[in-house]
Amino acid sequence: SRRCRFPACSETNTTETLPHIRGFCPKTELRRNNAHHRVRTAMADMFRAKSFEVYEEVHCVAQADGHSQNRRADIVVVDRAGNRGWVLDPTIRWETNEGDQDRAVDAEKKAKYEPCIPSLEAQYGVGNWSVVGLWFGARGTASKF
Repeated sequence: SRRCRFPACSETNTTETLPHIRGFCPKTELRRNNAHHRVRTAMADMFRAKSFEVYEEVHCVAQADGHSQNRRADIVVVDRAGNRGWVLDPTIRWETNEGDQDRAVDAEKKAKYEPCIPSLEAQYGVGNWSVVGLWFGARGTASKF
């Protein structure tokens, strides 16, 4: 096995694998972020085309155990007529052989953003919120649900 050639990774003795390069290596961080932003914007534009209010990179505050934490939701969709809103958080990750990687990402995003719901209710005046974590594989796979 070969060690990653990028200096920051070689210091930690990281093995150079495709999942490392596509998912973690600082050398490809800009490319990863650009891919994420393209997915985020394409999703947001689909909701805009359906006449929803859509916001990207929304600041919200998570309240848990008496502490506040700042968060930044990728997409917030508001349906004022239905008094509902969604936090959508697309994630691009390397595919694994786990059968339920999409459910794991959804659970992770729910844990991160559900504590933000009171903040979002106050910010947008909408009372019924859902958090949806969406997983997109680095090689083109997408969430099943």
